[in-house]
Amino acid sequence: MGFALIDAETYGLFLESVFYGIYLVTCGFCIPALFVHEDRLKRLRDLNWPMVLVGFFMFSIATVDVVLQFYRNLHTFRISNTQLEALEDFTAIGNPINFVKSATVNFQTTIADGMLVYRCWVIYSRSWLTISLPLLLVLANVAIVGVLLYLEFTLRTTHALVNVKQLKPFGAAFWAITIVINVLTTTLIVVRIWRIHRNTKDFRYQGTHPTPRRLNTLQHVIRIIVESGLLYTGTSLVAFITYLTNGVAVAVTTDLLVQIIGISFNLIIIRAAQRVDQESSVTSQSRSEFPLRFMGTPANTFERPVQHIDISVVTEQESDKQGESVNDKNESVL
Repeated sequence: MGFALIDAETYGLFLESVFYGIYLVTCGFCIPALFVHEDRLKRLRDLNWPMVLVGFFMFSIATVDVVLQFYRNLHTFRISNTQLEALEDFTAIGNPINFVKSATVNFQTTIADGMLVYRCWVIYSRSWLTISLPLLLVLANVAIVGVLLYLEFTLRTTHALVNVKQLKPFGAAFWAITIVINVLTTTLIVVRIWRIHRNTKDFRYQGTHPTPRRLNTLQHVIRIIVESGLLYTGTSLVAFITYLTNGVAVAVTTDLLVQIIGISFNLIIIRAAQRVDQESSVTSQSRSEFPLRFMGTPANTFERPVQHIDISVVTEQESDKQGESVNDKNESVL
């Protein structure tokens, strides 16, 4: 088990570094999405401050975690003369580096869960009743994190994994609640958006030549939420299983989870911003000519076409031989 743990810590450092690089790339795409609008920097009052602050904290925690992982591996192998000494250093729960490493996983997960509840709260028009259960679960996880950190501090002389007997009940509860929060909030958000899509489909203009197979904005948002939720929930489920089975792989899965949480958070921002840009481009190129529809019961539903008005523009240009002046004359005929 000792040798396997040392290998797991090395694999964890490598994989976390790879995923941290991916996370940095997504952060680069997030910066214009959060701070730029129509090729101009947003004013401070126009910034989405909850997203900006959460993104900053997630980036800070992810960076601290990968730096500590690198330093711990480097420090352990430099001062350890034998593999047994290296094993003792990795399993020293009260070691400040190990303590902070454990805290980064808990903090990153709790922030992500809180962000999911916040999104659900916004989607449901700031209804506290709707998010009451997810909010209680988040508060329960906050309390569990406090208990875990306290126990890890009091076990500072113990050499064991983070799923040691004293910590396991609270750690298992933490991961179970995290998965429940993910599934519950993602389901609530998707159901809300789907209901809006269903209730407004008869009022949306489909264009002169509609394309039913093309996803509209709401369907695209649903897909973004589900994909990001599956990424986060799936990784949390793997971490939960490795935690329960007392496997050393928990050292790898928790390292990856810190980075994957940030990636899934950034992907929602990036893809939503891309969709907004596409919709803006399509809107600017489309004609503002559409039939006027009045919706009622099936018996009195009717359609009244608007008389189309064609506008032709004739442009005449006159230039002298020297090319010194050009006169444009636009004549609009309704």
